Amino acid sequence: TEIAAERRMYLPSLAMITLLAGMAAIAVKRVGFAGRLPTHRVALIIPVAVVVVSLATATWVRNLDYRDETTIWADAVRKRPNNAVAHAALGFGLKRAGNLEQALHHEQEAVRLDPRLPDGHFHLGHVLQMMNRNQEAIAEYEEAVRLDPERDDALYNMGLALQRLSRWADAARAFERLTRLRPDQARGAHALSVSL
Repeated sequence: TEIAAERRMYLPSLAMITLLAGMAAIAVKRVGFAGRLPTHRVALIIPVAVVVVSLATATWVRNLDYRDETTIWADAVRKRPNNAVAHAALGFGLKRAGNLEQALHHEQEAVRLDPRLPDGHFHLGHVLQMMNRNQEAIAEYEEAVRLDPERDDALYNMGLALQRLSRWADAARAFERLTRLRPDQARGAHALSVSL
């Protein structure tokens, strides 16, 4: 389920690093740099320095992608433009940053790429609701609940959107379903009482 799991490469890369270091040690012994002129040592140090600086620079550049959740997911979308989860996560980050128009675009793309993704429908519904497009939001919440009947957050937000449209009876039905699903959550009972 992870778009990028670079941390999983640390241990396997250790084997390659050990192999390369061993090969370099063997090469140094065979060439016999000991006791030679300093230019021979420089000939060995320069390629090693180039590799170290190149790898350090690549690490620094890659770490720039991790500065916040939006940049890392934007990088994932650039590299995997047909990945619905990446678009949904980028849309979520953009929504949290207050960029609703771009968030809407990425959530719509997530749903287009994978119409069976409950998170995509839920987050698209939430962006639409934040844009005061409640009727469209309700349709997305309904789809999220259809795909995942235990989506209590979708039921709750759907009820709130229905309340905004003054569809009190429909809101009460959504909250009743929520209280049956999560009887221990006070927010559902409170929202149900408001609707009633």
